[in-house]
Amino acid sequence: MTKNCQSTCKKCDNNKCKDLQKNCKDLSQYCNSGNYGKYMFEKCKLTCGQCDLDCYENLSQKLKVNGVIMNCDEMAIKGYCKYELISKLCCQTCKGY
Repeated sequence: MTKNCQSTCKKCDNNKCKDLQKNCKDLSQYCNSGNYGKYMFEKCKLTCGQCDLDCYENLSQKLKVNGVIMNCDEMAIKGYCKYELISKLCCQTCKGY
């Protein structure tokens, strides 16, 4: 049970997720920032609560596709996750599609 359900059994190696910057707590207001979000994802995953995420997706990002401006949720619903660029930019949203 502890081998297959490590998270539930509290047997995970918490050292895998850590902050790479010393001042992450001071910068925490930038975790979901459109300008600094990717940097925070790469350098401050623990502080930002992003340890379970394997890729960064800018939640405020909007893209113009065929003349229509959409966010990742809208693109996923319309089937655009099949395109490599969209699946990279909307990596978290496109996982379910």
